[in-house]
Amino acid sequence: GTPCFRGYGRRNGERRRKSVRGCIVSQDLSVLNLVIVKKGENDLPGLTDTEKPRMRGPKRASKIRKLFNLSKEDDVRKYVNTYRRTFTTKSGKAVLSSSTFIFNIDGNK
Repeated sequence: GTPCFRGYGRRNGERRRKSVRGCIVSQDLSVLNLVIVKKGENDLPGLTDTEKPRMRGPKRASKIRKLFNLSKEDDVRKYVNTYRRTFTTKSGKAVLSSSTFIFNIDGNK
């Protein structure tokens, strides 16, 4: 395909991926994809000073058991990410909340 684009080349609205050339970062780059390798003396505000819980985790009960090394008798519900999100409707009346649904808790379909 075309370089700097994913798939079969440029599509409508697709941004061009540009590499950081040494330490040259110009204003035409809209997004930088960076990885923090080593933590320094001071915290970066908004990045390393706060801990954010991981929102996504496994949803299937067998995968949760495999991740936490649980047996079949252990309760999986304690180990599920219990991060609940709240939503409001456009009119602002009702507050809806959603959390992760666990597949195959009982072991039967």
